Amino acid sequence: METLFFSRCHNDKTNLSEYALYKWHHPEGNVPYDTSDLVVACESDPDRFVIELKSEGDSPTLTGSKYDPVVTFTVPANTSTDDREWKIFVSGTDCRQSVVQRSMYTDVTIGETTWARGNIVLKDSRFAIGSPTDFGLFFRFNSIYGLPSDDPKAWMYQNIAYNPDQVTIQWKDMPYDDDSDPCGLADPAGTWRLPTKDEIESLSSTVDFSQPYDYNYGEMNGVFVYKYAEGKLIMPGGGVLYGTYGTGMARYYWKGEGYIRSGTPCYAMKGHLFRDRTTIVELLANRYALPVRCVRQ
Repeated sequence: METLFFSRCHNDKTNLSEYALYKWHHPEGNVPYDTSDLVVACESDPDRFVIELKSEGDSPTLTGSKYDPVVTFTVPANTSTDDREWKIFVSGTDCRQSVVQRSMYTDVTIGETTWARGNIVLKDSRFAIGSPTDFGLFFRFNSIYGLPSDDPKAWMYQNIAYNPDQVTIQWKDMPYDDDSDPCGLADPAGTWRLPTKDEIESLSSTVDFSQPYDYNYGEMNGVFVYKYAEGKLIMPGGGVLYGTYGTGMARYYWKGEGYIRSGTPCYAMKGHLFRDRTTIVELLANRYALPVRCVRQ
């Protein structure tokens, strides 16, 4: 006989048999990244029924019964760079109920500075903070026009920019202003800014050179990354974007307050593989566009 499913809002079982009804789950909403329990309660006519959690790459199942309709899943820690949604299924039917497990990679506080977990990306037609391994949008010096670069092997400007609405504009026509800070536009607007020289250089103090190479550098999601603060803060090797050609691997980011512009050079943050200096601020021609990593206002 077919098993019938009714959601929490439509669970009238009058004149039905062989039913398995979702009742509730706990916790609800968002949960931390670490290992935790997820409890799902049902009401059932058959002696046995299956409850399944579905997430990308994983789908654990437990069996409930008429006499023991509450099951407890142990959800493993989410060590990926993205939040993870666990959807609840009862007897093969989607309950349209879920729990979002946060990524272990969140905003990181170093000293008195809180660093964003990722670079600026375009999300839902707005500037936002992306995943730790997203290259994100590239910005010319003192510009708030975000330039996409989805293919790191072909890093050259394609005459498309976002502000955050899409515009078609030539590289040479890109406007800039000395007071421009793309971080100030990242959602929620007004809560982020570019980091200072001192804040950038302080990252080197969080690198433990006594550890093996892959403790401080490595590959995640197919991207070469630099790791800070015991691996909690991840920065991808974003390289630079140019009007006609590009180059990858070396990590550059614009810095904020105190940077100097004189003629064509300006100051930027650069990641090194040297054991005595992983992060420095150095001169870079302002004809390039760089990814942006923000800090809290």
